[in-house]
Amino acid sequence: MKFFSAKQKGFTLVEVMIVIAIIGILASILVVSLRQASDRSRDAKVITDIVQIRKIAERMYAEELVGYINLCEDSSNLKSSYDSDLGTLQRDIETFESTITCYADSDSYCISASLRAANQYFCIDDEGSSIEITGNPCLLADDTCQ
Repeated sequence: MKFFSAKQKGFTLVEVMIVIAIIGILASILVVSLRQASDRSRDAKVITDIVQIRKIAERMYAEELVGYINLCEDSSNLKSSYDSDLGTLQRDIETFESTITCYADSDSYCISASLRAANQYFCIDDEGSSIEITGNPCLLADDTCQ
């Protein structure tokens, strides 16, 4: 009868389970990092779109006699019937699961969009502010990002 030697080749079940656990932990860290990077890229795109809206608003103010009146349809919609680019930018922002808040009168405007960060908004206004802020500053028909 042949006896098995103490030195067998291969891995034990415990060793394999430890390797699988380590790979699982590393994979979960990677997933969290990728999600954060994805959120940052979505926020960057929303911010870029809001800055584009500022350019349209400033052009509108320079060309129109009524100021910024034609910028907002209502508190949550840009006036795409005035400028088709406004509609395109709003759809693009909403594609990234962000919402717009819009306030405009003849002399001032305030536009904000929600970001992925908890309770963070990016806000622009006619005074030149471009800030990330906690809470929605344009919600109460206010015309500044302060």
